[in-house]
Amino acid sequence: MPKSNDSILRRHPLPFVFLTVVICLMPILTQRDFTPMNELRYLSIADETIENDHIFILTNHGEPYADKPPLYIWLIILLKKLAGGHSIFLLSMLGLIPAFITVAVLDKWIFVDDKKNALDRAAMALMLCSSGLFLTLSFYFRMDMMMTMFIVLALYSFHLMYSGRGNFKLQSWLLPLWIFLAIFTKGPVGLLMPVLVILVFLLMEKEAKELGKYLGIKTLGVIASLCALWFLGVIAEHGGKEYLYDLTVHQTFGRAVNSFHHNEPIYYYLKNIWLTIFPYSILIFPVLSAGLPSPRKMKTGEKSDDEKIFLISFWGTFLMLCIISSKHILYLMPLVPFAIYGFYLIVKRMGWRKWMNILLSITAGLTCLTAVALIIVFRTDSIPALHKILSGYPFLQSNFTTVALVMMLIGGAMSLIILFWKRQWQKSIIWLALGWLLAVYSASFQMNQINDIIGYGNFCKAIPENTNVAAINVRRPENIDVYIHREIAKDYAKDTTAFKNDLANGTLQKPVTLIVSDKMLRKGFLGWCEQNGSMIDCHGPYALVFFGNEQNEAPPASENPS
Repeated sequence: MPKSNDSILRRHPLPFVFLTVVICLMPILTQRDFTPMNELRYLSIADETIENDHIFILTNHGEPYADKPPLYIWLIILLKKLAGGHSIFLLSMLGLIPAFITVAVLDKWIFVDDKKNALDRAAMALMLCSSGLFLTLSFYFRMDMMMTMFIVLALYSFHLMYSGRGNFKLQSWLLPLWIFLAIFTKGPVGLLMPVLVILVFLLMEKEAKELGKYLGIKTLGVIASLCALWFLGVIAEHGGKEYLYDLTVHQTFGRAVNSFHHNEPIYYYLKNIWLTIFPYSILIFPVLSAGLPSPRKMKTGEKSDDEKIFLISFWGTFLMLCIISSKHILYLMPLVPFAIYGFYLIVKRMGWRKWMNILLSITAGLTCLTAVALIIVFRTDSIPALHKILSGYPFLQSNFTTVALVMMLIGGAMSLIILFWKRQWQKSIIWLALGWLLAVYSASFQMNQINDIIGYGNFCKAIPENTNVAAINVRRPENIDVYIHREIAKDYAKDTTAFKNDLANGTLQKPVTLIVSDKMLRKGFLGWCEQNGSMIDCHGPYALVFFGNEQNEAPPASENPS
């Protein structure tokens, strides 16, 4: 680590980490397009909520949307009113600010008696901020990061109450508030995880009789009262029994058993959990496993209360989520902070072992090998089949991507050098994390090209005004109303015959702009489109075809905001 950076890092470890992350994410924070799967849908729901003058009842294109509580949508609405439109930078703050608060709370929690240990603090903060799921949800706006923040705050309040380090009376009010806000952000996991961790911890400590101090009438009463106010708001807006049922019973028990959404087998997370803390999985999971009860002969010291809380938060919640029917890798987000800082607590107790050295060196070595392999793959045209695949992603063969991979390589190489030369695992992790963050920074200078793949903003700018819009083989096209400020006429899924018939008999009135996937065009639809319409734009995997007057000359495109 250069001395100048090391000096800044030692004096201000968290500001150093936060500033590094902001700089490395800045191209993404300012230039990224909204993704159609969730982000565009949330924006569309927010616009509809404003239009309907509702607060508690959410709808998506007229259909009740009780999948999520309203808090996050309220924040989207607030940011739109402040900015005068949907700003990707401001909306990204709904992930980045909770991420930084989460890191700050964990740092205060774990290093309360060791504030001068700046190297460890920076290593853990950088490790968390550069881990796969945490980094992604720092800029991709979903409710998961905010719920994670509230869960961490809830368990921190419990820690302060249990350890006697905090104002018990104040924390006894904050604990239920944090739990309710976690529920109000995402749903049942916001309640289940804190309650599970507190209950299991007290049972392990043989203090079950103390449960009422933390999860007694006061705590449950505050949560129930706040939920009652929420439900009364729904009733006041004439949400009806069906909306309330969907919001509560359906979203809780319907997802828990034989889920209607993301129904996956019990082993689903065993296959996917390694992605959550990538690239550190090879190091962290064995250490977290070593933190579980071990043979008596193994002298590893007594676990602290904090370590027990963190291990229960990770392993206990992991088992709970495996049992729940509805599964998605993003649902593992609340486990990630406890995995990273739980790893540190175990290392602090056990000491840094040789086998940990081997695991970290494997992680750094694989980073180097991956970077070299991808440079060779992306910069060669010798394999025709591979070249055909890469041609659909031209940014992968650009100089920016090469620089990004070189950053990965340097970070991995420096990590290995520091680990074996100076034998400082903290600095080794810092270099590895910086390599990954700088790789993200370098690659993200191509956001305009990447946006063609991840979003709809670029081609929406080319959609002419005053035309009906139809879609074929486009994922969730209804939410492009965020861009074009009008509903699409019809989503035809993959039915090209129905589109042809509706266009011929006038059911779909011309002029029409058709959004169609490149995949459908290659299946034989291209010739008919060229014969009956005119191609007006092509971005990434989608094309725009105009059907209008005899000359098929499309009017000028509207200047839709991105």
